[in-house]
Formats: sequence, C-alpha cells, structure tokens
Amino acid sequence: VYYDLNKPIKPNSQIKIVRVDKVKSKTASKTDFRPTWHKIYNSNLRKVELQKGIVKYTDSDVTQVFHDSKLESIVYDKQLSYSISFYRLLLLDKNNNIERIYDLSKAKRMKMVATAYYPGDPLAWRDGTITFLGQKMQRGIVAVDPKVIPLRTRLYISGYGYGYAGDTGSAIKGDRIDLGVNNAEEEKSWMFREVTVYILEKSNTW
Repeated sequence: VYYDLNKPIKPNSQIKIVRVDKVKSKTASKTDFRPTWHKIYNSNLRKVELQKGIVKYTDSDVTQVFHDSKLESIVYDKQLSYSISFYRLLLLDKNNNIERIYDLSKAKRMKMVATAYYPGDPLAWRDGTITFLGQKMQRGIVAVDPKVIPLRTRLYISGYGYGYAGDTGSAIKGDRIDLGVNNAEEEKSWMFREVTVYILEKSNTW
C-alpha cells in the first residue's frame, strides 16, 4: 500500500494497493570444466588427451519477489559452493579436433591383471599379427575375455593409455587383459601388472 497508514486518510485521496508474492525455490549452477593438467598420448591407435580439471558447483536458496505478478527482485538467502576434481579423456581426430569426451569419474572401472604381447610374438595365438577381429595387431589393441569386456569396446588403461578391445586369447579369462605393445622388451615391463581399466563405450571403430 503506497500510503502512510499512520496518518489519517484525507478525503479524495488515492491509494494504490500492490499484491506482493514471495516464491521460494532452490537453484543449482556449475561452471565449465577448467583443466589444471593435461597429457597427450599418440602412440596407441589414435591421439588422445588426458585432462585433470575442476568444476565448481553452487547451490542456492532463492526468494523471488513479485509485485502484481511482475518480478521485482531476487534474493539469494543461502549459498553453498563446492568444487569437484576429476579426469576426462578427449578423443581427437586427425585435425586435432575433439571427437568425443569421456568423463572418467562416471565410467565403469575394473581392477585387472595385465600381460602384454607384440606383433609376431612367438607365444601369441594365431601368428600374432592379425587380431580376432581381423585387424592389424599393434600397440593399443587389447585382448580381453568377451564375457567380461565386450569386443569392440573403447578403453582407457592406467599407465598404458587408450585401448580398443579387438582381440581374444585362450589364457585371457576373467580379470585378465593382454596389452598390445611394440616389442619383446616392452612386453617384459607389463608382465602381471595390476591396472585400472575404464570402460568407455562400444564402437565399431577405435
């Protein structure tokens, strides 16, 4: 009411009455991912970039004040801000454009035991140069148990980098994987190492 109600109302005065509504709600907002660290991998099938970064979240209690149904003001009663740090993997095309982004904090993770093999490995099944899917064996190709990790699955393996489930092996059962490497010397460094395998998605291409 736009009038001093402590004073008597004079004859022929005009009084304006405004209906005030207060609507309480909660809002949530977040910032874009801000990289704090990154590393490029280009030795496994395709170029990828591993990033560590931060996203800031803000939760607020909000009161909106309406005058005659028209928004007059917004009051933020309480605000809670927090940050989450996580890793993500960027798949890059031949022109270094981002083709796909995987949030590793949301990917399925599995603890597995890794071994390794290389093109022409005399201990490898078949002749060690062609995979189960008929692809050329190379670094980045990973032999899996299809009952555990489906073939044609994109992977990220800690310490190894990007991988593609493109092969199988008679000894690769359960929580075992076999990593494609370049030579016998590199194979030795991967014998029975515990790794974390991130399941990214199924894809007909690596």
